[in-house]
Amino acid sequence: MRKLCVFLSVIVLVISVLGLSAQAQAPAPGVWNVGFTMQNLSTTTVAEVIISFVKPDGTSGGQWTGTIAANGSKFLYTGAMTEITTGEYAATISSTTPLVAVANMASSDPKTEAAYSGVSQTGVAPQLFVPGVYKNYYNNVSSVSVQNTGASKTCVRVSFSALGSTAVADTDIYNVPAGATHTFLQASNTALPNNFIGSARVESLGSGTAGCGADTTAGQPLAAIVNISVTPGPSTGNPTNRYLFGSYNAITGGGPVAYVPVLANNYYNNISSLTVLNLRTTAQWVRVTYGTGGAGTVREKQLAANSSALWYTPNEGVPLNWFGGAKVECIAAQGGAVTTNCEIVATVNQINTTGGFASYNGFATGAQAVRLPIVNRRYAPAYGGYTTSVTCQNVSTVTTNISLALTAGSVPAVPNVVPNGKAFWYLNSAAYTGVAVGFNGSATATASNADARIVCIGQQNGETPPTVGDWLTTYNGLME
Repeated sequence: MRKLCVFLSVIVLVISVLGLSAQAQAPAPGVWNVGFTMQNLSTTTVAEVIISFVKPDGTSGGQWTGTIAANGSKFLYTGAMTEITTGEYAATISSTTPLVAVANMASSDPKTEAAYSGVSQTGVAPQLFVPGVYKNYYNNVSSVSVQNTGASKTCVRVSFSALGSTAVADTDIYNVPAGATHTFLQASNTALPNNFIGSARVESLGSGTAGCGADTTAGQPLAAIVNISVTPGPSTGNPTNRYLFGSYNAITGGGPVAYVPVLANNYYNNISSLTVLNLRTTAQWVRVTYGTGGAGTVREKQLAANSSALWYTPNEGVPLNWFGGAKVECIAAQGGAVTTNCEIVATVNQINTTGGFASYNGFATGAQAVRLPIVNRRYAPAYGGYTTSVTCQNVSTVTTNISLALTAGSVPAVPNVVPNGKAFWYLNSAAYTGVAVGFNGSATATASNADARIVCIGQQNGETPPTVGDWLTTYNGLME
């Protein structure tokens, strides 16, 4: 007899699965499938898991049930699942134990790929913020996919503002059934000009607002991801012969500080840009301190009310071939003292000039332990030999050792990571003899100092790609 348990939910926005065509709500050109890895956080209890798939019209698309071993992980690939058919779905994962998840979206013809973190029940909200959206800005085109995780149909409004502007450039509205997802495509939004770069606000509204149905209910909890497609060049840093793709999660709110562990200035052909959005209705000065520990290069900008600004790493004075992180914080005025009376959020775009693109969110806070649901070492060599690198940033004021525990095998801890410093593991390192080739599992990063707090990013790439394309993915490590 099945034991009755309280199920804990993780929202995963499976935007397109099992061969969705290049039309409709596809996040970018190609034929798409999704793989997702779930990590059971319990060290003693097997997780009983249900994944419920919902079609765009709100009807059921099928269900998967299974188990995950204690302290184990489970990988599912929609292209091999018999529980669902060709189409487009949203998904909700429910479990009898706490778990975290990461989804990987991948297309063929052209080959592109991206990853994003599953959203927990505490990470949904009736209002979300999107720091970076684009319409043909240096060949960047975005789409915002919004899942209604509530029990009632709701009217979702996405409001766009240009970089540095307080005005709303356009609003997009769609009535989304309970459990379903709708994708707002910036490429086909004629109200947004070409070369548009800016930010967006996502809201759950009800009847009475123009464009909202009479059967819609306001205040429904939402989750969203932003997909960015970089079309073939010529464009700064973009190879001219391929599509690139990245994803990041919309954010429920901000704080007076944001941490970004991974930035680069032509480090192994990787360059990055940082976008910071001011959520307040008053202007705010922001300071970005680059470095891998202690003081580093500092850059300051003023953000207008409800608007964003961009820092392009090659223009910010950091050395060539630099790889590190940054701390973003509010200041009272140019050159002034740090203030906590503000609210900002951040995202990072990373491009590899030989062919790769990825995005991730800045962190508002850290934790002593961070979960990384998908970690590989030359996994599936016929499909590129996926390998993970993990970067953790010490966001506390104390020095700490940082360890990385894998679900199978081991790697050495990084000692004496100073405040704002980083720990880095490249899983295909020849020195890591304790990790088997072909490893596909999960990991937990932990600070040894109980007073320390860390944030972590997981990045995957194909070591030996069988075809030309974008094999780079990035996701945010998850905190309990």
